Amino acid sequence: MLSMLPLLEKEIEPDIVFGPSTGDFHQECPTLVYEMIRTFKDKVILSKVFSLDKISKKNQVYLETEKKSSDENSKEKVCHKSQTLTSYMAPYKIIALTIVNGIDMDLNASKKFEAVRASYRSDER
Repeated sequence: MLSMLPLLEKEIEPDIVFGPSTGDFHQECPTLVYEMIRTFKDKVILSKVFSLDKISKKNQVYLETEKKSSDENSKEKVCHKSQTLTSYMAPYKIIALTIVNGIDMDLNASKKFEAVRASYRSDER
């Protein structure tokens, strides 16, 4: 997997990269995010934050989203196969979390990410 990241970077040339949190308890997650930092040196990197699966809360970015149905959240759950058996990945809990994250930022619903590397460039210089 890690050796594939440079090939993937050349193939898709992303502007923004999403990955696991640096504070995730699963042993492969910090390794993957550090490899992402090495591979995607000049890209924005946002790490998905699951509040029950993270040691610290730092550099948080909130992206407004819509409250999703249980079916749509089940699709998100499939992306995290190692966590499919955990109770906090239940669709109703994911929906509740987007609402709570939204409350933090005075939005209806929001996803929360850790900003591993982020920059904003305006058109004016």
